[in-house]
Amino acid sequence: CDDCTSNAVDLGFEFPFFDTTYSQVYASNNGGIDFTGTGFFYEPESFTTPTAGARVGVLWGDWSNDIYVQGRVLYQLFPGSMFIVQWDDVQDYEEDTRVTMQVRLLIDGAIEVAYKSFTSVEGGTDDENRSIGISNEDGTIGVPFFFGVGSDLAAETAARFTRMCTAQPTVQCYPGNDCTTPPTMNLKRSVKKVKKVKK
Repeated sequence: CDDCTSNAVDLGFEFPFFDTTYSQVYASNNGGIDFTGTGFFYEPESFTTPTAGARVGVLWGDWSNDIYVQGRVLYQLFPGSMFIVQWDDVQDYEEDTRVTMQVRLLIDGAIEVAYKSFTSVEGGTDDENRSIGISNEDGTIGVPFFFGVGSDLAAETAARFTRMCTAQPTVQCYPGNDCTTPPTMNLKRSVKKVKKVKK
């Protein structure tokens, strides 16, 4: 599927995001999730100046998981703990770049994004713009983490958005402060028994 967004998927808990709570999520093959069905256009935007939509850009870009590249978008609920969406070996629509990554929505409102692998079928570099960040529903607040060419983002890195009492999230590298320490998580192992996101 190219430029597609799933039907609403129940989170299994009320997830606090900025000043609103949500019980459902939508997953886009373009590398993001949202809580209102807004979706993700194939050209990523910087979360420095966000548009409307309660969005989490995991690695927003022009990704495709159609029949030609055989990538998958998967999800799983861990009751009382977290909800995970994983993009498994999805490929850029025009480039030969593939990525495996995931987002974790924790029941306390924290959001973790992690990147297991970036691969290039032909040994090239990823020179397409990608965007990581979050924005609230009316687009008045954005928390950017990354905007630039994909080659500048290393594999085996992760970031965590945490809630504050003002409902204004902050972002930090995880587990260190400089994004140079790989996260201690195995993405494929953590989403075993997954379901395919519906088209």
